[in-house]
Amino acid sequence: MAKKHIVLLRNMAKPSKRFGSAVMRADQLGAITAPYIGAGFKVRVMGFNPDFLIPSLMAFWVQSIPRDSIVIFVKFAAFGLTPEHLDVFHRRGIRVGLDFIDLPLRKIDPFLFDFYVASALSAVQPVKDYLTTNGRAGVPVEFLPHHHDPRLSNLQVPENRAFACCYFGNAKEVHIPDQIREDITFMAVNNVQTFKDNWRNLTQFPLHYSVRPYSLNMPVLERVYKPFTKGATAAAGSANIIAVRGFDDAAESLGHDYPFLLDNTEPETIVDGLRFAQDVFGGPEWTEGLERIRAFSDQVRPHALAARLREIANSVL
Repeated sequence: MAKKHIVLLRNMAKPSKRFGSAVMRADQLGAITAPYIGAGFKVRVMGFNPDFLIPSLMAFWVQSIPRDSIVIFVKFAAFGLTPEHLDVFHRRGIRVGLDFIDLPLRKIDPFLFDFYVASALSAVQPVKDYLTTNGRAGVPVEFLPHHHDPRLSNLQVPENRAFACCYFGNAKEVHIPDQIREDITFMAVNNVQTFKDNWRNLTQFPLHYSVRPYSLNMPVLERVYKPFTKGATAAAGSANIIAVRGFDDAAESLGHDYPFLLDNTEPETIVDGLRFAQDVFGGPEWTEGLERIRAFSDQVRPHALAARLREIANSVL
């Protein structure tokens, strides 16, 4: 019996830049799921340069993809595609999807793809509604959780850590009120080098911080549904996380009664949330939070992600 091929296409415009969501949702995802994908499937990652979009060249290039595969364009790899380009895939029985990670709704072409892949569970229904509004009701929108960087898989967490909180990420993606700025250790992760410089230090922090500088009331078409990658990163370090209910898939991932969810991004709310976490550190609420984090981490382990890829392939082929 022929294998079902799942091909992840990422933008290869900057092949030396081994960092970012496109790499994580293609190179890393392919590598960690391949051992678990099962005998009837094969995961493959390919680079795709959207600057070379002459349909005749694509007709030649697409011969390298087996017939009746599924192809998932990751983010920017899809920019510039037209129905004429995708017809080349369709003539080979290939189903073509878009992983729209980090894109606002207005950047998602509702007419082009056979299916859509969401990295945030909270994005599934809004994108379905968006497609329905554009006359494409019933087009599949599949949820594929976002993993943490595989280099974090073997972190050795010391016992009896003192309370400490860190932000591990891009400076543009965080809101920290001045009142608690000195209480949160900022570890910049903007590129490959800063990740290498900082990732091993995560073991020092039993609490992670994830409050984004966005409004919960932004226009629908401007809304970016971010995956809960910071939750997966916290889980890798056996840490709890402060996050905002309504952002980052935090409530969907950890439960709406997770102890360290904030109701809004007002400075007083954030300060109170951090002080509460400090007050209950090591107590029942803290333990309950860690149990939720561990349960969530099971959803983003390689075998679970491989299972989701199989389900997506079976549902769209």
